Amino acid sequence: MIVKKQYNVGQGLTISQNEYSSLSPSRQDKFGCVIIRDFCLPLRMKGHIKINRNEENQENQDVTNQQLQIPPMKEERQQLKFECPEIGCTKAFASHKTLDRHLILGKHNIKVYRESTYDLIRKQWAELCNNVVVIVGRRKEIGSENSVSIQGIERGYGLKKAKKVNRFPTSVKVYLEQKFEKGEKSGKKCLPKDVEAEMRNLRDKDGNRIFELKDCLNSSQILSYFSRLSSKKSKV
Repeated sequence: MIVKKQYNVGQGLTISQNEYSSLSPSRQDKFGCVIIRDFCLPLRMKGHIKINRNEENQENQDVTNQQLQIPPMKEERQQLKFECPEIGCTKAFASHKTLDRHLILGKHNIKVYRESTYDLIRKQWAELCNNVVVIVGRRKEIGSENSVSIQGIERGYGLKKAKKVNRFPTSVKVYLEQKFEKGEKSGKKCLPKDVEAEMRNLRDKDGNRIFELKDCLNSSQILSYFSRLSSKKSKV
C-alpha cells in the first residue's frame, strides 16, 4: 500500500502487507475501531420508490379541496398540520409521512393567493412602459420661404443701452432739503417712508397736488438723497 499526504504529490510511503497486518490490530485497539462486518456491494444498483395504495388514496384525499380550487375551512386546515414548505404550494397533510412522500414526488400545487407589493410594482411599471407614446417631430427645412428678413433690425440692438439719468425737479429738491434741515434742528429725523407718503398726499389750498405722480420719489431714492446731504454737511 502506498500512502501520500496529498493526491498525486510525491512518490509516497510504501507499506508492505506484513507491516500493514502488524500495524492494523494495534491501531484498532488504540482508536477503538472494531470491524463488525465487511463492506459489500448492493444486490440492486438501481431502484424506484413504490407507493402503496392506501398512502396514495390518503394523499389524494388530502388535496381534494386544492384540486377544486376551494380553500379549506379553518377547522379542516387545523387538522392538516403538516403544510408543504415549497413556496406557493397550498397542499397540507395530516401526517408527516404523507408530507415526505409528497416532497419526494414533487407534485406541488402552486397557487398565489395574494400578490406581493414587489410583483404589483413590476406589473404597474410594465403597463406604464407599454403605454408610452413616442412622438417624433419632423425637422423643418430651412429654405428661402422660412427665412427671416433681418434688414429691419437696428444695428447694435444686442448692446446694453445706457441708463437715462432723471434729475429731480427743483421743487422736489427744495422740499427734501427742508425736511432734512427740520430733522437736523429738531433731532428727530424724518423717515423716508413718511416723506414718500406725504409727497403723494400733499395738496395746496385749492386741493391740487403739489407734486405730480411722476415727480414723487420712493423711500430708497429719498434715503439716498438724505445721505448725500449728510455727507455734504460733514465736509463743510
